[in-house]
Amino acid sequence: MKLCLGILLLSFSTVIAYFLASKYVDRKKFYTDFLNFNQLLKFEILFNKKTLIEIIEKQKNDSEFYTILYDNIFNKHFYLNLNYLNKDDESFYISYVKNLGTSDIDTQIDFINRTNEVVVDKFNQAVDQEKKYKTLYIKMGFLIGLMLMVIVL
Repeated sequence: MKLCLGILLLSFSTVIAYFLASKYVDRKKFYTDFLNFNQLLKFEILFNKKTLIEIIEKQKNDSEFYTILYDNIFNKHFYLNLNYLNKDDESFYISYVKNLGTSDIDTQIDFINRTNEVVVDKFNQAVDQEKKYKTLYIKMGFLIGLMLMVIVL
């Protein structure tokens, strides 16, 4: 009985640690989608001459990023309530969304290029944090569960 309880505690603490670490995975995915959107937007504006509305409506069901972007642009809410982004990330995203589609093609391409540099930096930070903290959280959760298991036994 004690062994089953110990194994249950070990499993529970590891699963909790995994969910705590998922914010770093989600942050990396958000910035991956952000980079992909910037590249898609640049390509569609330059070569296909599509409007912002056409580009976003085509992609809106692909990921959480596009769904939030669609909602922010078309409903004019300009919110971002994601637990894996800090306040600086949120304000950067909101200013990005507010500036989309507000000028001519050349100015928009310049804006996208400048924004892309910042997004690449934020993406690299997200990758580094995921590498560093994801395994740390999972190992710490496992070790805490192991300590609880030893205490129970």
